Amino acid sequence: MRAMALVVGVGMGLAGLAVAQDQLLLWQQDGFCTPIPLSALWIALWGASPDPMWLRHVSGIEAWLLDQPVTVVLPLVGGFLAWIGVDGIGGRTSLRR
Repeated sequence: MRAMALVVGVGMGLAGLAVAQDQLLLWQQDGFCTPIPLSALWIALWGASPDPMWLRHVSGIEAWLLDQPVTVVLPLVGGFLAWIGVDGIGGRTSLRR
């Protein structure tokens, strides 16, 4: 399970960095770039409206997170998942035998 968290986390982190590079290249070519909010990715993957009223009982943190750029959220969440995956590899051993 931790290996899967590591793989998914590294993949999310790399996807976030790829989107950031694409945004930087667009900024370099056109002189401006609008950041892609996480809500656009939410709609693309799940097709549901990211409106907090539609989600019912969504916390303020989740509503705030949907407004953040993908280039920030994906590397941070991916790094956190990779950290969880790496935490179980080596280092600590179980006391049970």
